[in-house]
Amino acid sequence: VRNVGVTQPTTANAAKGIWLNLCYGTTNEVNNNRVYGIRNFHPTVLSVARGIEILAPTTTTVITNVWNNTVTDITSNYSGALTASRGISGIFCSVGSATATYNVDHNSVSVNGNGSLNTSSACFEFGGSTAIYNLRNNAFANYTGAQTAPALHVAVYSASGTTTIANTASVMNYNDLYVPNLTQGGVAFAVAALRTTNAAYDLAVTVSPTSNDANSISADPLFTADMHTQGTALNGASLITVAGLTTDMDGATRTAPQDIGADDFTPPACVAPTASYYIYSACATSQFFAVVTVSSLGTAANVNLSSDAAGNPGGLLAQGLGTYTVGPFPSGTPVNITVEHTGNATCNLV
Repeated sequence: VRNVGVTQPTTANAAKGIWLNLCYGTTNEVNNNRVYGIRNFHPTVLSVARGIEILAPTTTTVITNVWNNTVTDITSNYSGALTASRGISGIFCSVGSATATYNVDHNSVSVNGNGSLNTSSACFEFGGSTAIYNLRNNAFANYTGAQTAPALHVAVYSASGTTTIANTASVMNYNDLYVPNLTQGGVAFAVAALRTTNAAYDLAVTVSPTSNDANSISADPLFTADMHTQGTALNGASLITVAGLTTDMDGATRTAPQDIGADDFTPPACVAPTASYYIYSACATSQFFAVVTVSSLGTAANVNLSSDAAGNPGGLLAQGLGTYTVGPFPSGTPVNITVEHTGNATCNLV
């Protein structure tokens, strides 16, 4: 399955973008696909929404290469009882024989489960622990907000309750595991617990694989709308070159040291913050306020909020993510609000 754009209308049943079920080919390939807009809309019955699902046979030797795919906008409408079951998964690699191999390399997965905080979500999920799972150079970002137990959100999920999460021949390293909200969130769920840092994840998996994500990072990939990467930390961040994988999601030649994710990229000079706003009217005083929500800092350490109104009423300096009120302004007065990138004014958001 190569070079396919996959989206799907909403469904009340299990929603899967690409599904390979018991493929017996010597080498199966799921490469350079764009999977997006997969949604399960049932509000009370938990059915999965998955970008890519692979199930290898349990009785034979099979290699499955999952390379250069982008997965985003996988959502659920579930609002039933809180559950640790993953209603949302970016890539799910199920069970397999001890000689079955999943090569999951250079994929970019963005998950945001804020539309269904009662279910759990993962960018990548292990379906077993017997097969060989090679996870290398992937960008897994889960942007889900705070949740209440048992619901949770992670970059990587392993249902194995033991210190062995995969075959001893597995290699898992140089991935980006990014989860900004750690209230019932973490880079991984492994050995029956949330692991909030890469170091804690590595230490928990004491048997197999032995160097589990020892060189992985946790940085915002700053994906664009079409899943290209802008995050400087992912540029040249891997020392693993995957045999046979020489190009990226666009067909551009990969160069060493390898970039993490599906995109081989040159970082921009800066990335603008992102924000949304609404207007709050104070009719009694013939004034209005701009209520601004900063959802991403881009590459800035923090942002300033300012206006072109006289005196810059309500202006704020050195703010992080959050919602802020700027003003007041006289009713009927045109006002431009600027979210200033404190490191590079060329990336200000007006």
